[in-house]
This record gives sequence, C-alpha cells and structure tokens, in this order.
Amino acid sequence: MLPPRRLDNIEVDLPGTYLVGMQASVEGDGAYFLKGAVYVEETRQEGIMFEQYIGASGTSETCSAIGTISVTGSNTTVDIRFNASAGTPSVKVKAGQLMVIGIPVI
Repeated sequence: MLPPRRLDNIEVDLPGTYLVGMQASVEGDGAYFLKGAVYVEETRQEGIMFEQYIGASGTSETCSAIGTISVTGSNTTVDIRFNASAGTPSVKVKAGQLMVIGIPVI
C-alpha cells in the first residue's frame, strides 16, 4: 500500500462522544483496493474504516463508513485518509466528506 493521503479534517473543541461518518466517491484506471479510515490525533480508529475493491478501468464507486469516537481533550483533530494498493496507475477522488456530530449526554 502507498502512504495514506489526508483528504479532509475537522477540529473538535470539546471533550465528549461523537458520531463520525466518512464518504468518498472515487474512480481509477485499472483494478485496485481502496482503503479509508478515520484518524483522531494521528491514530487510526479501527471501527471506522472500509476496504473497497474498485473494478475495471473507469469504474466509479462510493465508499463509506460510520462509527463513534471519544474525545478527551480540546482542539482534537479528526481526519479521513485514503490509500490504494501499490501499483495503482491513477486514483481520482471525486469527492471526500467527513461528518462529526456531538452526541448529547443524557
């Protein structure tokens, strides 16, 4: 795999539990595996990730994942990163989105 490429990030200011979702629309030249994951302060969140096979040349796919994270400090960076299997000729990320929503304490 190639090194992950950071695509989008959000800074969370308050400690708490957050619902996080990510989505990417991609296309490429040739078949490859695309992996995506949410990172919190440079640490990959194992529960919020995907691995998607992108088929023949010119194939477009939408990949997504959703889960929760716990933030303990302020000014915490949440970001999404994608990488493709080595030898991939060209991967075009048409759109990448990150959503972070606070879950209220009841």
